[in-house]
Amino acid sequence: MKPMSHDEYARALDRLGFSNRDFCLNVVGVNDKTGRDWKSGETPVPGSVAALLRLMLKLKLSAEKYRELMG
Repeated sequence: MKPMSHDEYARALDRLGFSNRDFCLNVVGVNDKTGRDWKSGETPVPGSVAALLRLMLKLKLSAEKYRELMG
């Protein structure tokens, strides 16, 4: 799988309706500083996070739908 750029990460969050903080804390379980580093390009987006975001985009699993599913 090709790596996810910091721009692609930011666009995915935007398209899905997640803030960086919400996605990091409530979906992938990391602090929002880690997400800011991914968003700025300071550290690479992990493959597992990239795969999850790409899957969510394909499934059109928005932040709102995610919250409904997760209760």
